[in-house]
Amino acid sequence: MVAPIPHEYVLLVDDDWSNLEVLEAYLELEGILSTLATSAEQALKIMEKVLPSLIICDMRMPGVSGLDFCRQLKANPATQHIPIAIITGLERDSDIIDALEAGADDFITKPYHAKLLMARVKTLMKITRLHYALNAALAELKRQQ
Repeated sequence: MVAPIPHEYVLLVDDDWSNLEVLEAYLELEGILSTLATSAEQALKIMEKVLPSLIICDMRMPGVSGLDFCRQLKANPATQHIPIAIITGLERDSDIIDALEAGADDFITKPYHAKLLMARVKTLMKITRLHYALNAALAELKRQQ
C-alpha cells in the first residue's frame, strides 16, 4: 500500500540525464521538489514509497515508453488520479493524439518556454491537491453519515 503524499513533488522521467537536470532546475527555482528517474521501471520503484503530485515523462524512452508508462499508471486505481504530462521534441498532431489517448493530461514540446512549463506544472499539481481534498471531504461525509 502506498502512503499518502506527505509533501508535493514532481516525478521527472527521462532517459536523458541532461533533460532531467534542466527540468529539475526550473522546478527548483519555483520551490517545487522533484525526484528524477531515468526509466519507467525506476519511476515505479520510487512510486512504491510515495506517490508524486505530478509526473512529467519523456514520450520516447528505451524499454517501457512514456506512452506505455502512462497507460499503465492510468489503468491502476492507485495511480490513475496522478496527472501526467508527456514531454517530447515531437509535435505532430498524431503524437499529441497518441499521448492524450494513452491518458496523458498534458503534452509539452521541446524546446519549451520556462514560464509556460511552470504554469502547466502548477495547474496539474492543483488537480492532485483537489483530488485529495475531495477524497478527504467524501471520507468525512461518509464518517458523519
